[in-house]
Amino acid sequence: MSLDQKLIALNDDVTRALLPVIIIIACLMVIGFIGNPMVMYFYGCRMKTTPSYMFIVTLAIFDMISCTISMPFEIYELCHFYTFDSPEACRTLRFINYFASIASGATLIAIAVDRYRKICKPFDKQISVKLAKVIIVLVIVFSAMTSWPSLVFYTVVPVNITEDPELVGFDCTTRRDEDFKRYITVYNLILFPIFIISIIVLIVLYSLVGKQLFNLKNFRFYASKRSPLSPTKSNKSEAMTMSISLPSPYKHDSKGDNYNVKTSRPLSLSPTDLESDINRKNTGTNGDLEFTDISAPKESERKRAETKISFDATSSPSSDTTDNSGASISRTKHSTSGSTKDKKLTAQNINTKRYTIITLSISIAFVLSFLPYLSLVTWRTLASDYEPNLLSESAMVAFQLFLRSFLISSASNPVIYGFLNTEFKAMVLRALRRVCCFCCMRKETRDISRSELSGHTGST
Repeated sequence: MSLDQKLIALNDDVTRALLPVIIIIACLMVIGFIGNPMVMYFYGCRMKTTPSYMFIVTLAIFDMISCTISMPFEIYELCHFYTFDSPEACRTLRFINYFASIASGATLIAIAVDRYRKICKPFDKQISVKLAKVIIVLVIVFSAMTSWPSLVFYTVVPVNITEDPELVGFDCTTRRDEDFKRYITVYNLILFPIFIISIIVLIVLYSLVGKQLFNLKNFRFYASKRSPLSPTKSNKSEAMTMSISLPSPYKHDSKGDNYNVKTSRPLSLSPTDLESDINRKNTGTNGDLEFTDISAPKESERKRAETKISFDATSSPSSDTTDNSGASISRTKHSTSGSTKDKKLTAQNINTKRYTIITLSISIAFVLSFLPYLSLVTWRTLASDYEPNLLSESAMVAFQLFLRSFLISSASNPVIYGFLNTEFKAMVLRALRRVCCFCCMRKETRDISRSELSGHTGST
């Protein structure tokens, strides 16, 4: 048997041993290849364009790069464990892996910052669509600048796989030269603190967001817009009203009561509407901000009214009862509109919490999938010998699997959307039903064609 035949035989043995790793990566590739385009279509085409959804689509694009380029290359490398003899393909594969992973992490930080500002700092300047595009470009540039050393540090390295010095295999890994080993160690030691800092930033931001969402259980925010009193008269001044709703034990007669004409709607805390709700510029309408405390316990079923104390930045209409300080007292009664407003607020609060849980789950999945990879890469750089010579067969399988653990997040993100986003899940189920119906119709058409053909043959 020639040396080439021996090398191919040893490569086939390793490929069979690594078959579980190949199957897992293939499953991840299929899930990501199907799921990520659905994420891009759902958040990019069916939803309103917002910075939050732009970041989600960007993250799905980076995940799609991993599923369509990185994973097939990884499978090819595992199938040619000792016969990978293309340095250019090796460098390209490693660069794409680094680029997609770093870009995904940077995008997750941008999503966390956007969540923090919209929930914890709703009255400050928010990330606009234009700024989101700039951030995405900066993420791409930063990822490319951080990933380019992989084009230098990775290549095809000759390795001795047996005691026979003439039997030499080829592996796509880091350079073994002492000069490069020093720089590779420095590079990994730079990436590791960046990874740790990213984890700390994500933990701090989502902790603050979670605390704020917990506080919103006891305090609700409304934004109301005062309707103009007459169609011919417009007020160009901006008015901000803070209304505190208090339960009143007194009964009021409807006669003689003055009511503020308001068209109220909840202050949107969802990523779709928050920016347009609280960052309104002066456009000639009067905006009111209403805070309603819902932490008070329900009283016995008896007639009661709510007393709203409004503090206007401008003078109140002449129909309202005002005092010297500019405070106006308006009395409202329970109505169907109030119930509708509460339902809208409840739905928006649920959407806000659900979206935050989705982004938090994606961040956790990314951290958990990237940590084993970074740890093993650092260990491999410091190892004194080639990994197959140091590890047993089962340990080698585990090593090769966790060395590619960063690929998990690229396929897990669509699964997270499917479990936590009911609208996305409904879209996926509708698509599956259509595919099943199409397959059933094709099967019925083929059966009918066969029966007609057999009947025609029998009659002949």
